[in-house]
Amino acid sequence: MALAKITTHAADAVARLLEQFRTGTTMPALVRAFANQAQAAEDALWGVLVLRRLSNATGAQLDVLGRVLGQPREGRADANYVLWLRARMLLNLGSGRPEDLLAIFSAVVQGSTGLQLEEQFPASIVLRIGSASTVDPAQAAAILQLAKAGGVKAVLESATSIDTTSFAMDPNGAGFDDGTGTVGGTFAEAY
Repeated sequence: MALAKITTHAADAVARLLEQFRTGTTMPALVRAFANQAQAAEDALWGVLVLRRLSNATGAQLDVLGRVLGQPREGRADANYVLWLRARMLLNLGSGRPEDLLAIFSAVVQGSTGLQLEEQFPASIVLRIGSASTVDPAQAAAILQLAKAGGVKAVLESATSIDTTSFAMDPNGAGFDDGTGTVGGTFAEAY
């Protein structure tokens, strides 16, 4: 059941009066006076409810949510801080499973980059963040250490710069890709 804000307390209260009381002026005015107080209380409570939602909060409200969640602002702008708060909520609820880690880092990087999680025997994982990431690798590594399961070694691999001229393996297995979409590419040139 979704909550819905009621904005017609006064009119509803008068409409619920018996007919002989509804037609006069004194009783409807008295009922409206009390119903207007109920409306003011609902408006105030609704404002608290709406402003405390992470998607609607700004400034000081975000700072309060950050204290509740255990995620300090650390100088982040509101838009960036909301991402970290979402990640912290998932971190607080997670149990270190691979899908938990991917959900946390998807919230942090907002799908703007490739994420790859590789489990390695006996108890370690490697999380790779693609080169288009805007997240600070040191902060991401700290989140990874908190998010992983106990007794598991976790390593974060992140590109240090965005280099469009570098080569990579073609995802279809056709060899090197030179970054321009041409399959084949060259490993190096000698001069």
